[in-house]
Amino acid sequence: MSGWIAVGLAAIMIVLIGLVRCAVEVEYGDSELTVTLRLALFRITVYPVRPRRKKAVRKEKKRRDGESRDKKKRQTIRLSQIRSLISPALNALASLMRSLCIGEMTVYHVTPGLADPSGAALAYGREQAACGVAVAVMENLFTIGKREIRTAVDFTAMEARIFVRLNISVRLCSLVRIAAALAFEVLKVYWESRKAEGKAAE
Repeated sequence: MSGWIAVGLAAIMIVLIGLVRCAVEVEYGDSELTVTLRLALFRITVYPVRPRRKKAVRKEKKRRDGESRDKKKRQTIRLSQIRSLISPALNALASLMRSLCIGEMTVYHVTPGLADPSGAALAYGREQAACGVAVAVMENLFTIGKREIRTAVDFTAMEARIFVRLNISVRLCSLVRIAAALAFEVLKVYWESRKAEGKAAE
């Protein structure tokens, strides 16, 4: 009885871990870019990279015999193998895009209009049209939660101002499923190539 309870608890834990979302948060403003990776309660700043202390690297010289080099065979990727992997890679990319969720998409852009007010007004109209098209395309590709896009014209400014914040997430179970499917296709192509090489050697 206790064994079944342990199996049930393990299954519940696996399901809960699979439901955890892995998120990438991107924020740009005042000419500064910040990229953060978030997994459950853990946050890792990917960019900007924190400076690390330089450690002394010991350079070791290794001598290799010419005979050992001749014995090692370098495997090259053939064009047929690359063609066989294009379709699985595209399928994995499509599955990943369907699994992605944009939790937050915030964009603020201010067009300067002090130097050329009429040109700034025209640019503002083009930005509004471009934003409408871009949002429609993204809504067809991704699931978008909070969305806030604002554009404006400042006739007293000389430089443009922009602020962008994106939160893109995907469940761990989706990543594992996509990676497993892609790995299966890669192994399939690899074993087929090995069989073909074996038959050619015979």
